[in-house]
Amino acid sequence: MESYQTPGNDPALPIQETPAAAPETGDAPAPKPARKSLFDTTLAEKIVAWLTIPLCYCYVTAYYELPEVAAKIWITVFVLGFLAFGIALHRKERRRIESFLWIGIELILLAVYLFGPLPFPWWAEPYTASSRVWEDWHLVLFLHLFAVYWLLSRSNRLAEGETSHMFVWDGITGFFVLPFKNIYLLITTVISTFKRNKKKDKKRVGLAILFSLIAVSIGLVLLITALRLLGQADRNFADVLTKIDEFLRFRLDWAVVWRLFLAVHVGTYVYGMLGGSFREEKERFVHRGDLVKRFVEKLRAIPDGVWIGIVAVFTVFYVIFFAVQGSYLFGAFAGTLPEGFSYSTYAREGFFELCRVVLVNFALLWLTFRTCRKKSTALKIAGTVLVLETILFDAVAFAKLFMYIHEYAFTPLRLQSAWLVTVLGAACICILISILTRKKTAKLWFIFSTVTLLITAVI
Repeated sequence: MESYQTPGNDPALPIQETPAAAPETGDAPAPKPARKSLFDTTLAEKIVAWLTIPLCYCYVTAYYELPEVAAKIWITVFVLGFLAFGIALHRKERRRIESFLWIGIELILLAVYLFGPLPFPWWAEPYTASSRVWEDWHLVLFLHLFAVYWLLSRSNRLAEGETSHMFVWDGITGFFVLPFKNIYLLITTVISTFKRNKKKDKKRVGLAILFSLIAVSIGLVLLITALRLLGQADRNFADVLTKIDEFLRFRLDWAVVWRLFLAVHVGTYVYGMLGGSFREEKERFVHRGDLVKRFVEKLRAIPDGVWIGIVAVFTVFYVIFFAVQGSYLFGAFAGTLPEGFSYSTYAREGFFELCRVVLVNFALLWLTFRTCRKKSTALKIAGTVLVLETILFDAVAFAKLFMYIHEYAFTPLRLQSAWLVTVLGAACICILISILTRKKTAKLWFIFSTVTLLITAVI
């Protein structure tokens, strides 16, 4: 093998070969993007930060003893402002079709909250005792939930980029992790307004505004001084100034001060959510979701047979329960009322307990299929049997409720209960499809639950 000398090398010296660069591997961590300085903010951030406090003042005002219409108007102003601020901050982000769904649901709920639900059609009147399913405080709660979820969807900050089985964690991130982690952003953004622009070497717009306010304040002080001197020089002019002073005199309203104090603190929370969704990289949201998944995956040290055995024990006890209580439970399917029970007592007794059992089964199935290393046939069989039993629990609860509604018509609470059992039944079907086909169905169920909730709110 021939060795080639480069010009200028001494042939008498041994040639030292340059070591080849190590090949890149997929395990090497990607370099983290450089984070912006806290005081390096955009114009949109500055505008939103300054407007957040008066917007939160509207929000705080809505919870004082005001007429119902006035409180609704303040809440409406806050919701529309929140949506506008989110759009302004993320206007350059790629829009997902899903985000249009959530903002549409938010606006429809806001219209229902402001103007009330639609009246029942004439053909449904005999079957309902009330046309208002959700109270105002329910609607305000829904507005909060969907506004935050829309912000995460619009900013592409969901744990898996879209609605998934991590939607509970996304909610925790939106309401707690994001705002409290960035609770200081409102202060730093406001301060950044008064910093110099190093690139252009000139005062920023905020600094010019500050000096303008200082100049106006100095002018007012000089004007007041001159007017007082003129009043001392002429009594008639002094009388005119006295009347003007009584008309324009400022009386300190401590209620306004207290609201402003609360608005500042609420504003730090709200802007921590808005500004945090804008400044934090998408990778950080995905990373937080991965931490939850890794924590759950640590349970994979438990042998798969243990989980299969636990699920099998559940299914056996449920079979025993159905065998003992079959005549009492399944009488609802035939429309038979047990002796000693009224329709209301039969429908209410055990209804919410059955719904809680369904939720317990969901938690067990989620843990089992997320921590098992192999999706064996035995696991699928055990999971399928448990889901079928869960569907039976839900069907019994629905049949008992249907008997009650058929006898006494709909009321808001009965419609809410009907929505709940419908959503739980849809979850059972989605889980069964996921077990048998391994398809992701969490997003479909979440959208179905939201749309049906919206329908109950509108009617």
